[in-house]
Amino acid sequence: MYSHSVRKPNGYAEATGEFGKIERDTLQCVHCGCHWNHKPGSGIVRGWCTLCGGPFCGVQCQEHFPIEKRFDLYENGRLKNLLDPIDKILPEHKKIIMPGEF
Repeated sequence: MYSHSVRKPNGYAEATGEFGKIERDTLQCVHCGCHWNHKPGSGIVRGWCTLCGGPFCGVQCQEHFPIEKRFDLYENGRLKNLLDPIDKILPEHKKIIMPGEF
């Protein structure tokens, strides 16, 4: 029986191969939407956004810019490319992503 490694996983990954079956919980970054396998004790530095109330995947997503806000900007035509890096997006949209406005 599989036991979870996090309290509230965002997903579940299962891989089967010559070494048997591997099951892991996944978490999703609140800033870029990326999923990763949760590996307790791996030493990989992740973070927690207190404004969004969720995990982020690393230093590249440390700046507060929720994925939902990125989708809103893209749908309204204010963001040209959904996959632009955050350093290219933030200077232009910094005033719209403050916590009180999201």
